[in-house]
Amino acid sequence: MFKNDTIESLIFSAELDDNNASVLDLHGYTVDQAEHEIENFLSREHAGVSRKDYKVVKIITGSGSGKLQESLKKILSKKSLSFVEYYRFQMQPMPSNAVMFVVLAPNSAS
Repeated sequence: MFKNDTIESLIFSAELDDNNASVLDLHGYTVDQAEHEIENFLSREHAGVSRKDYKVVKIITGSGSGKLQESLKKILSKKSLSFVEYYRFQMQPMPSNAVMFVVLAPNSAS
């Protein structure tokens, strides 16, 4: 299985099973508050238990004005978050720009 297939398979599983990914819900946050929370959440999730596999996390921005979604995409592409392998909005069971799935790199040597 190719890396992209593995990553998509992990996200698909997380989309269909709410218990399959850690969640950060940003409802009610300002953009500034959300930026801080996102970086802390991703760093904590990546640094957690040592693992040789990818980890999927779920970030809920809500629909709103779209400002949080745009900010989230900028944050995820930061060089300081180089452990972010891939991210995309929810596709299953219904497409939604209010939910982002993020794949974190393994945090231990293979």
